[in-house]
Amino acid sequence: YLFTSNNRITEMFRLISLSLKVNVVEFLHGICSDEFADYYDIINEYSFSSRSKIQYVNMLPGLPQPRAIEENLLKIDTKEVYFRNEVPWSNQKKNNLDALIIGGNDLNQDYSMSPFFKKEIDALKELTSVGYKIAYSPHPNNLNLINLIPSQVEICKTSELINSAKIIIGNFSTVIFSAHLLGKRVLVFDIAWKSIPNNLQSLFK
Repeated sequence: YLFTSNNRITEMFRLISLSLKVNVVEFLHGICSDEFADYYDIINEYSFSSRSKIQYVNMLPGLPQPRAIEENLLKIDTKEVYFRNEVPWSNQKKNNLDALIIGGNDLNQDYSMSPFFKKEIDALKELTSVGYKIAYSPHPNNLNLINLIPSQVEICKTSELINSAKIIIGNFSTVIFSAHLLGKRVLVFDIAWKSIPNNLQSLFK
């Protein structure tokens, strides 16, 4: 059985499958911090006790995951299997953008009222005021906020312009980590960096 992400319905099917001794492969949809490590430890113990097997497919080799996931990454002939389950990035690499700012999301509050969004807006205003060419890619959950973005900023999908930007800027986002692993220059806002768990910060050291 193949699963793409963990939500309540998916989790129910995954646990039922494991209890029936069905081997499970989960396709990870992004980064996972150590905050969820205990949960994945429990899943692995449940899998072991039910004599089933659970494995994971990462989005990119090296994308940080908790130990319980990294120890069970799917491999073929010792090589890690990965699957970029996202829209392919455009091959445009003309660096005609000075920066692309990646919009974030906050499940606990209206993102427009969050300090993270304020950081994005402040950066957009400051960079455009000195003549830099900037684009903004809103999070899919926050497309309604584009009317708050300065008019001189181009609105785009991440996949369209990420390869044409000289630097990628953002808060806590899988895109930031993926871009870094793929050789892009990235900048994480200080307010977000303070909240990023150690296992994810270590990627940049």
